[in-house]
Amino acid sequence: MSRVRGCSDVHDRLSLICFLPLFFLCYYLLPARFRNAFLLVGSHGFCLLAILPGLLAVDVAGEFLTNYSASERESFYFKTDFHWNPRGAFAASADLAAAMQENGLLDGVVLPAAEDFAWQDLDCPYRGDLNRRFSYLFSMQEEIPYYSIRETSELQYYDAKDVEVPRESIWARGLQSGEEMQYNLLSTENLGFYRICNPNARSARRVLILKDSMEDPMTDYWAELFSEIIVIDPRSYLREESLPELVAEYDIDMALFLYHQNNLSEELIDFLNRGE
Repeated sequence: MSRVRGCSDVHDRLSLICFLPLFFLCYYLLPARFRNAFLLVGSHGFCLLAILPGLLAVDVAGEFLTNYSASERESFYFKTDFHWNPRGAFAASADLAAAMQENGLLDGVVLPAAEDFAWQDLDCPYRGDLNRRFSYLFSMQEEIPYYSIRETSELQYYDAKDVEVPRESIWARGLQSGEEMQYNLLSTENLGFYRICNPNARSARRVLILKDSMEDPMTDYWAELFSEIIVIDPRSYLREESLPELVAEYDIDMALFLYHQNNLSEELIDFLNRGE
């Protein structure tokens, strides 16, 4: 935690936002003895991060429970997967962006709305993590609500070597290949590093995102909102730069920690400790 605090001093304009949704919202259905244990584990890291000065901590699980009905929340998740689907990821992105705006981080910015994106329902076989663990006892047919940026011709995409590449090499390989759909194939496959620049973005902020798999289908929302995003998954990050070095190199003015509550991983801690 001290490393997170130290990194906030690297750049005068750096703000840190911690976004920690639950991996799933069905724990309220568990017997109390299991529910209490689960919440203790999940909330521990969240509470530690929330007390750091200058850090805005947003519990999107709480936002979901407050703002959406049970049927709406059910529609936010795959039927046979722990992960949320693109509809749920979009709702979480919008809630988080609204929290940023309420806290003065996006003053004067018109936030993206659902109608600003292209939506389609993908009716295809889906290989969910839960179904896999139960040896595919359940139907793989699922209608997936999918959103994407309407106009991508001006966007620039860069790979781990910071070489400009086509959007298709980073985004939604499963839609292009016709493969049986899986969560990672819908978006970015947990890449260790990639960068997106949008000259027509709504906000001029340059944002570094540290994430786990829950962030993957949120990326098009951030690419529409911010002029530049650098997305890092510490589990597969292979570059040499530490967090302070990346902040300086790319002139970052905000960092997002996009993790589910139980996944403040060893790889993330190792990444934060680089250069000590």
